[in-house]
Amino acid sequence: MLKIPTDGDVLPPLTLAAITEKATETSAAHLERRRKRGRGKKDVDETPDWEKQPMMRSSKTSADSLKKYALAVGGVFAAAVVIIFGMVLFRDKRPVVVASPVVAEISKQADSPEEGGLEKVVLPKVMQQSQVSFLEEAEPIIRKFLSAKTVDEMLPFVRNPEVTEPRMRKFYQGGKIDAPGMALIKPIGDVSYRGKFASVMVRTRDQELRQLAFTRTDQGGLEIDWESYVGWSAMTWDEFLKTKPTEPQIFRVLVKQVEYYNFDFSDDLKWQSYSISSSDREHFVYGYTRKQTPLNSMMMPDNKKSTVAMMLALRFDPTNSSDNQVIVDRYITDGWVEGIDDE
Repeated sequence: MLKIPTDGDVLPPLTLAAITEKATETSAAHLERRRKRGRGKKDVDETPDWEKQPMMRSSKTSADSLKKYALAVGGVFAAAVVIIFGMVLFRDKRPVVVASPVVAEISKQADSPEEGGLEKVVLPKVMQQSQVSFLEEAEPIIRKFLSAKTVDEMLPFVRNPEVTEPRMRKFYQGGKIDAPGMALIKPIGDVSYRGKFASVMVRTRDQELRQLAFTRTDQGGLEIDWESYVGWSAMTWDEFLKTKPTEPQIFRVLVKQVEYYNFDFSDDLKWQSYSISSSDREHFVYGYTRKQTPLNSMMMPDNKKSTVAMMLALRFDPTNSSDNQVIVDRYITDGWVEGIDDE
């Protein structure tokens, strides 16, 4: 039963008030935690310095670690550079040894085809030695050839002397030769081989580079192709341009593809034009071949801008009045050595 308190009764504490007070404190603490968790970027700026200090210490520690790592990597790289430099330095102090290069390797023939043997390769005589050995043999011949002052002195060193001698006497007026002499042979690696010939670049005393083509005689000696050395042709260019022969004449020339169509050769659908220069570049004519023919295919250089040495048979067209337009009658070979690809 409920008792109505009277004067003098001691009243118990109000429990509800205590609970309310405790709940208020709990709610306040809860709200404070929520405010701390829900702070945005704006509140971060208001964070006291002591809360930021642990983060600063962590960043500094990371930077120090990165710096130490970079120094370690740099040290390893520097050590590697020093080691490599030392290796190069010591290597450069060693004497340079140049081995005799092998011109070509002759395939070994097995005892029988069943053993997988290859057909034996027979090299031209001029290639059956190293370049060093070849140059040692060729040098005294080159010196004598380029120092010869008469046809008689030069004749013992030329290829096919029975054919070449009358050409030489016609070429050198009075049999006298203005000998250029030899200054030096270009270093190893400048010996070129093709067919049964080997060619060498030589610098004369007047600093002109000349190419000499060698082949072996039946007796095993070396001889020089004189015609390719001087760029010999069947007739002089002055005579060719003056007489305008309609019969083909063989010339050693320099050829370049051009686009020049005029007079009787104005149809560029029918003709292909070329600039054809003498071996000394003192004279030139325009040469023409019919397009879509085997002759034009052989004439056409791989690079349209290049100038190529060739041997061609040229003639004038009797119906054409031009002084510098000729017909290419026949293609002999590329280069100036006749019979270079003959066996």
